Amino acid sequence: MNRAVDEDSDITSCSKCRRLSTDPTVLPCLDLLCTECFQEVYGNSSGVAVCPRCGDQFQLPMDELSAVPARSFVGTLVALRKILNQNLDDDNCEICKQLATNSGPVAAAEYCCVECRQRLCAGCARQHPLCTATRNHTIAGFGLDSANTVLHDHKVQTPCCAIHKDCAAVHCYQCGIGLCSRCQNMCSGHELEVLTDHTHSHLTDKMKSLSDQLRQVYDNCKDKTERVQKLFVDRKTGMTLAEKKINDKADELISLIQKQRDDLLNSLHSQNDGTISSLESVSGRLSSALSANKRAARFAEELVEKGSVEDMLLNYRVLNERVTGVRNMSDISSVTVDSDCSVSAASLIDDVCTSLDSQSTCFPVLFCHYIDAVLLFSI
Repeated sequence: MNRAVDEDSDITSCSKCRRLSTDPTVLPCLDLLCTECFQEVYGNSSGVAVCPRCGDQFQLPMDELSAVPARSFVGTLVALRKILNQNLDDDNCEICKQLATNSGPVAAAEYCCVECRQRLCAGCARQHPLCTATRNHTIAGFGLDSANTVLHDHKVQTPCCAIHKDCAAVHCYQCGIGLCSRCQNMCSGHELEVLTDHTHSHLTDKMKSLSDQLRQVYDNCKDKTERVQKLFVDRKTGMTLAEKKINDKADELISLIQKQRDDLLNSLHSQNDGTISSLESVSGRLSSALSANKRAARFAEELVEKGSVEDMLLNYRVLNERVTGVRNMSDISSVTVDSDCSVSAASLIDDVCTSLDSQSTCFPVLFCHYIDAVLLFSI
């Protein structure tokens, strides 16, 4: 923003193209627009217009002279900049440049017309006073001495009557013109400034007062702007730090939860791997017993249905021993089955959490809530 303030401190630059304005339209906000830029921005506009630089609004068309600052002072500043060769795009004669029909070389400028604000080569400078419209224009060479001379002559100029061209006795603020004593009745009822020998010093004092007030307003605005910018930077920095802290804390909690999850899983496996292995063994034995029981029962059924007395005598002892052996195998396996058949996922999780909680006095609160949620879902 500081760079933008430095750029905007040049009051002779166009508020849109940012180049030196030679035929400016001065807006009520004191910003300038080149004729080209003004037509481009507001040529087809009606109603409220906005300054491209400061954003101030004003009415179009600007037909009230009192609402539009005079351009003569700004024109003088433009001429002084050209005489001093300050921040100019090129050093060519502007008249020759306009008359050129090809891209050939254009004569370099050596002079400047204060009234036209045009840079002129030596030839054009000699021709300039020969025209009726420019006969009384001031031609100045380049350099600091010429600029100081033009500035001095401008400051000592006295207002002239807009009608008779002699010394003005009053200045009409509404009409923006000077009037002699014979013509001042034309603006009766308007706000008039009587011109005396002390008018310059009196107006200088008033302008200094206005300048001091504007400088104070500018300093206050600058101070507020800097404070707002600091708050803006501090807020953005605070947001960045807060985001980092939140992300770091989340990563820490996630890492802690992952560790606790791994501990839970390891504990679950360590506590239940033996039981699972035992159940697998029992399941295998029961499957074998089931198959043996099925074959023995089928054999006994066939023997009852189709066997002779001799067949029954020969196989009775074998079947009797087989029934006893299979019954003993089933009874041994049923002990393990009866002791573990009521185990559920929720009870396993509860057992593991209780075990871990008893081993650690700083079990994370967040993880306890997580476990409770798991248990509730499992139920």
